[in-house]
Amino acid sequence: MVDAKGADYIEQLDLISVWLPEGEEQPPIGSLVRYTIEPEIMASYPPQARAISLEIIEEESKPVKTSLDIAVRIREHQPSDTVILDVRTPEEFSQGHVAEAVNLPLAELNDDTLSHYDGDATLIVYCRSGNRSASAARILDKAGFKVVIDAGGINSYSGEKVVE
Repeated sequence: MVDAKGADYIEQLDLISVWLPEGEEQPPIGSLVRYTIEPEIMASYPPQARAISLEIIEEESKPVKTSLDIAVRIREHQPSDTVILDVRTPEEFSQGHVAEAVNLPLAELNDDTLSHYDGDATLIVYCRSGNRSASAARILDKAGFKVVIDAGGINSYSGEKVVE
């Protein structure tokens, strides 16, 4: 166990698994939830903490904005439930993309192309600089997807890129 000793430590983690209080039901998928956690964090990957309490702030899902680096870590943590969508053009995609990303250009986001994805899946969208990913996140949200993460642009990504 690691003693957290404050919010600064929590902010450095950027991804943490939270165990719910005993008897507490899982919040609806896509809900915005505020957790109060015990002061000790388990040294694991990702770090884990036990929730003392939780408060559902909003049950309506909305796109979440984060960095592509953190979004890729989320994908690593729950690979079977997460899809990374690169909404750039095929030419941009071939010049370098995140491993296992699917190229689905923004111009092609429609009911036909989106019908292939589970509405409960976590969809991570990114582009070059963040403008198209923000548009894609709004489209996915309006289409009824419950967990949409706008990961901004690949320009700020520090991970390895796949070039075709």
